[in-house]
Amino acid sequence: MLIFGIHFQTPLWLLCLPIVIIIILFLWWQNKNHQHLHAICDSHLLPYLLQGQSSGQKLIFWILGLSWLIAIFALAGPSLKQNKPLLYQSSYSRIFVLNLSKSMLAQDTQPNRLSIARFKLLELLKQSQDIRTALIVFSQRAYIVSPLTKDSQTISATVPLLSPELMPATGNNPAAGLDQALKLFEQAKTGQGQVILITDSAGQKKTLTAAKKLKEAGFSLDILAIGTEEGAPIPEENGQFIKENNQLIISQLSPQHLKALAKIGGGSAYFASTTNQDIHNLLKQGNRHTHYNQSTQAHSSSIWENKGPYIVLLLLPLVLFAFRRGWLNPLAIAFISTSSLPPSPSHASIWPDLWLNKNQQAIKQLTQHQYESAAHTFTDPLWQGYAYYRDKKYKQALESFRKENSALSYYNQGNSLAQLGHYQQAINNYQKALEQDPNNQDAKFNKKLLEKLLKQKSQQDQNKNQNKNQDKNQDKNQDKNQDKNQEKTVKQSELSQSLSQWLRQIPDDPGGLLKRDFKRQDEQQQGQ
Repeated sequence: MLIFGIHFQTPLWLLCLPIVIIIILFLWWQNKNHQHLHAICDSHLLPYLLQGQSSGQKLIFWILGLSWLIAIFALAGPSLKQNKPLLYQSSYSRIFVLNLSKSMLAQDTQPNRLSIARFKLLELLKQSQDIRTALIVFSQRAYIVSPLTKDSQTISATVPLLSPELMPATGNNPAAGLDQALKLFEQAKTGQGQVILITDSAGQKKTLTAAKKLKEAGFSLDILAIGTEEGAPIPEENGQFIKENNQLIISQLSPQHLKALAKIGGGSAYFASTTNQDIHNLLKQGNRHTHYNQSTQAHSSSIWENKGPYIVLLLLPLVLFAFRRGWLNPLAIAFISTSSLPPSPSHASIWPDLWLNKNQQAIKQLTQHQYESAAHTFTDPLWQGYAYYRDKKYKQALESFRKENSALSYYNQGNSLAQLGHYQQAINNYQKALEQDPNNQDAKFNKKLLEKLLKQKSQQDQNKNQNKNQDKNQDKNQDKNQDKNQEKTVKQSELSQSLSQWLRQIPDDPGGLLKRDFKRQDEQQQGQ
């Protein structure tokens, strides 16, 4: 907005000028009339009471009015000229695509390929905080861990949890990851971007097609290769190695295929090293595209140079003068008083909401032992129940666990029922958990523990009934039976303590959230 040849970047502040002028005139008029003194003093005494004040008060109004006018003018953002700097394109983004197939567990690099990949990914995220980043993982299909965001720290928090166990389907399909990256770029309407593929395999021919699509859309593909040409067998959970036709499968790195894939994608392939040279090279490739984006926009972009901050400096002499006269003392006292007040919880919760989703916020609250807050924040029923359980609110925990019918849900229901004293119902739920997951050792142990507890309780009840029917003259025998009952009560108390310790072992697995999220994405992809 141009006024008298001056461009104002935020001209709405100028609407405050009439309001300020009206307020100053009103205060001046009110002070001039001295209505409060006329009401309590005789008119012939007023000159003596007001002596020496009129000039000082007039000065206050002049300084106050001038200060407000300067502040409003500065806030309006006056600008006199335009600059055409090289703009850093904020739309530039970087998407990491991580291979989570079982071959990443091969140990030709120590401790294994996946550990090296996670370490490199964390370092890349650390050095990508000034741009938007996203993370995609793939095996047979691709899944989004995080869409494009400037909060790389939140993405970093999920990296240590990533493993092939989270994937709904096994396989090794880099093309799915690249196609998903292209979709994210298109959804975010990103002008320029870099895909960094962290993998031990170039995949099949369709991966070349996916890389070509990325390049044609204006994005680049760079590869961080993990593994060795000698390769290594792929371990299984039982300690054995994967075989095909009774032959051991050796997962080997193919530098030629990876370099060819990167070339088609308009980038380069680098191999994981013990230093950070590989990371430096990958980021340098991305910066090359960023600089190109800056230079192409330098001729078409221009911004007004805001002089508001310089105009604010004119307030300093007025503030110093007012401070020396003591006019700012009440304001300083008010500031000190309000600054000591605790922040409003409603405002304090806004900041994390900007960057973390509900489940991520709740996990953070759990680590800080804020169980009640976490329970109200979680949207995942199993984690909500876990938070209630940790807060010893077993009824609420049971209600949350009942929202799902998985083996883990039945196991957690059993724990909650046991804590509430409903042992037989707890045993039934442990049995349901074992029907779905026969290898759940915790469910087996807790079920046996409760069965033993119920058996001892039944025996104790029988002994009590026998004691009531005994003859009163058999005092000695009764004392012996009581001693035995006391021993059994002590054993039962010890058993209850042991039970309580074991029932607290609800799995604390943040990776479970990712696993269920990947499963939902997998169902959506198959439904399309």
